[in-house]
Amino acid sequence: MAVLGACAFAGGAVLGFFFLLIGSWKGRMWWHAPRCGGRKGKCGYDLRGMKNYAGKACPECGEHLGEKGTVEFVRGRMHWWMMLLAFGVLVMPGMVIGGVLGYRYYKVWQSEKVHAQVAKVQPVGNQFVEVTEHNLDQQPVSKLIAYAIDRPQNEYIWYRELCGRMQRAKSVEEADELMRAIRRLLNDKDASELLVHDIEKFVDLAASVGYVSDEEWNAFYLDWFGKDTRIILNSRMFVGNQTLNVTIRSYKYGDTYGAGRMNGVYELHHIKEVRVDGKVMSYNGKQYQIRGNTNLSIGGTLPPLKKGEHVIEIDMERAFVKGPGQRSYVGEISRDQWPAKDKLVRYKAKTVTLNFNAYEDVGEAIDWIKDETLGKKLHDEMKIKQCVARRYRGGVRLHLVCERLQKHVFKDRKNRYGKVIANYLQDPTQVNLQGEIKIGGKKHVMKRVGDLGGEQKEMSMSRSEAKRLAVCRYEVDLSELDEDVKTIDVVFTGNREQLKLNVEVDKVWQGRFEKKGIEVERWDLVREEDVEKEGK
Repeated sequence: MAVLGACAFAGGAVLGFFFLLIGSWKGRMWWHAPRCGGRKGKCGYDLRGMKNYAGKACPECGEHLGEKGTVEFVRGRMHWWMMLLAFGVLVMPGMVIGGVLGYRYYKVWQSEKVHAQVAKVQPVGNQFVEVTEHNLDQQPVSKLIAYAIDRPQNEYIWYRELCGRMQRAKSVEEADELMRAIRRLLNDKDASELLVHDIEKFVDLAASVGYVSDEEWNAFYLDWFGKDTRIILNSRMFVGNQTLNVTIRSYKYGDTYGAGRMNGVYELHHIKEVRVDGKVMSYNGKQYQIRGNTNLSIGGTLPPLKKGEHVIEIDMERAFVKGPGQRSYVGEISRDQWPAKDKLVRYKAKTVTLNFNAYEDVGEAIDWIKDETLGKKLHDEMKIKQCVARRYRGGVRLHLVCERLQKHVFKDRKNRYGKVIANYLQDPTQVNLQGEIKIGGKKHVMKRVGDLGGEQKEMSMSRSEAKRLAVCRYEVDLSELDEDVKTIDVVFTGNREQLKLNVEVDKVWQGRFEKKGIEVERWDLVREEDVEKEGK
């Protein structure tokens, strides 16, 4: 940058000096001495170097200089436009360099403000003090919590500060205040999603300093494992289903990857009875090995579900137990292996319920959403990378590989750093595509294979935009494919049938866009003997 700036300045200076010379010549700025006026004023020879020129002839034009009117004295004529142009060229490099440096300084200032400013306090009158990563260690715990909630993606800053303060804690009051802070963050959705993966370090530090009170430990266990036990339906139910798959879960945010033991305490569930619509049902249940999930498969005696609303009731016991063992692995512990109630950290017997619907068909469960803007966006973002035809089980499998590049340009750069990058790239409506092709006048449907939304290849975020590159794959099995098929046209449409069991999806994009002239690589036409010869 410095070299480029120096080169620009030097070039501008040379050009400016050149224009000044032109201006000087045009304006006779330094010819204030006598000059020859021969040839009707066109000579202009400088006579400053000649002494007693009155009796001599001009060396340039030969005109006798003693005659009246031959010698002229210049009064100085200025060409202001030329001077302004020269001055502009002279100062332009400095303006450019100053502008670049000023813009870079502004970007750095803005970046620091976006990264660091997350909360404002009002300690005196109307004077605000910004909380930044540079003064975070000087702020009270309440401001540290505000920083973490407002900028959870800066976890490496606020979490490091929390751990450092816990390590330096010298009293029960200090340690308890920090435990309350971590509990507050566990109850914030965005902060909790990041915190659950690293919280063990903080808990280990809290245990090692020995200042945390039993009351705060018990409150922490409840926030970590969860206060409200609930039933989660694992798949959508339809008329005629005779098996229910549910999960019993208590924690509020985060995911099951959180540690199963905290300070040696783990969670246990015991299912006493399961009822569907008031009738006792048989079930198979297994507690997950991490963070207190219990998965139940209810069936056997379950009659075919009828259309309408149904209710599941589960009588259960829940306990917090402290004991040695691996952090993540709890293992299967039967009810008769539980310690006595007076030795449990926490115990509660309760009944949890869930109301759910049994749908007639997918059209009743999932709505179509028409969105032409989203359709155009999908058309522009989807690029065909490869289409291959290969032999498969006596027929031909057509495999289509696409890439979708999603971008989100930040209009408000103050809030450009999201809790999760993917939040900025979410479609307004769930997108699940299928490809429709016509071969020999017959229509075939290429179904999505792999993850919903595609296999993520890249996700990144810069100061101006967030982007995600995903690979989407579609397949269809054909009984045969004519040898003359070299290209195909694919019409992409919405597909909700594949998502009918997904309880989190109730709306799917409906629309269509087309990709024409897709070249088909005919691997199915390559003979085995040709491959063997090529290999040799």
